[in-house]
Amino acid sequence: VLLVKVDNSTPLHGDDPTTWAADLGLDPGGRIVIYGLGLWPVVRYDLLDPAKLRAAATRIAAAAGPAVKAETFEGRAYWAVPLDDVTVIAAVVDRHAMLALVPTANVTTALPHLLGTQLPATSLRTAQVLPALVARHGFGPALVGYVDAQRLVDVLEQGGPLHDPL
Repeated sequence: VLLVKVDNSTPLHGDDPTTWAADLGLDPGGRIVIYGLGLWPVVRYDLLDPAKLRAAATRIAAAAGPAVKAETFEGRAYWAVPLDDVTVIAAVVDRHAMLALVPTANVTTALPHLLGTQLPATSLRTAQVLPALVARHGFGPALVGYVDAQRLVDVLEQGGPLHDPL
């Protein structure tokens, strides 16, 4: 975990730190969703301006050199950073920034789900699991999450292409 303390009174390179997120196209008040593609983590973050983030990511990838590979899959652009057995995948997908960690051998299998060209059979957007938890326990809207322990055990027992590296 990397913790960074930002002193809002001191601009960096003349930029106002309170606008850094918006300057990159991120939505400072946006939602962050963390979920698993199987057991592999995926993070999505709301964007104000996808073009700004895409341009910044393109510049960063170019500066990083061959370690970051700019790729496309079914017409959608993404960046890949292979790290031996796992690969970091980053993309601007519609109005979201997406960052994921997947087994290198299964990047092609994971990409349709990560890039939104194949939707899941069931979606948290339409499922009533989270709204039911919020209502039952009186949670506020700031942070809600859960781990389905039975499904976690099922995934570990069943294995499969995205789980074999575990």
